[in-house]
Amino acid sequence: MFEYHRVKSTISACCKKVEGQDGKVDDVHLYLKNLRGSAAYWRISLNELLAQIRCLGPPTYFLTFSCNDINWLDMRKSLLIADGRPMDNPQDLDKIATQRLIEQYPVIVSRHFMYRFNALMKFMLNNNQVLNNRIKDYWWKIEFQNRGSPHVHMVVWVEGHASFDTEEGLQQLNKVCSCELPPETSELHDLIKKNQLHKHTHTCYKNSSESPTCRFDFPRKECPETRLVSHSSDEFIRNGGRICILKRGQKMDGLIIITQLL
Repeated sequence: MFEYHRVKSTISACCKKVEGQDGKVDDVHLYLKNLRGSAAYWRISLNELLAQIRCLGPPTYFLTFSCNDINWLDMRKSLLIADGRPMDNPQDLDKIATQRLIEQYPVIVSRHFMYRFNALMKFMLNNNQVLNNRIKDYWWKIEFQNRGSPHVHMVVWVEGHASFDTEEGLQQLNKVCSCELPPETSELHDLIKKNQLHKHTHTCYKNSSESPTCRFDFPRKECPETRLVSHSSDEFIRNGGRICILKRGQKMDGLIIITQLL
């Protein structure tokens, strides 16, 4: 509702500013740059990103943070409170009931996700060990899945990171990105096994015809060492435009690339 009134008042002000002599309104989009989601807003954001690239060079890493809304108990509790059921146990909600609440209260989901995202960013910016050095700049964008679940795409520039076409750069990459499960005694083991394993669904094969092939290219081939891929090679295209292929053992074929905090 707040966003609705903000859009309405902004458009009203814009129309007054750009009304021509004949009473027509021209180039309203030029005045909508402060409205999130508008074409003018993203045009400004794109220019900011391009300016960062010109000043800082290519980003070091591309990161994606997804909202685990189905399994976060604190988010389930917030959804139950919004639904007028504060005394219900969030652990009693099944997947279908949770999904129904997510679709019914998208603002609760978005705000809860942003609290978590802001806490994560504060941790990453104050902890140089996350990406092996200080994050000197970043740019991010939030997108939403069809079911209303938000996720963040982000590029980061890491201070003093060696080029990936050097042995030092590949060593730093291997410290940040891994396709292996940590030891069973590690706190991360169960989390990664639960959340980072690729499981085939119907969306994997939506672009396949006669011979079903996972569009995410799982299971991945075994790779003894992390290596770069030439931009002009067919392998670069098969790798989904990614410039590197991470070290991956045969038993790890089903694992999605993960980022571990060392």
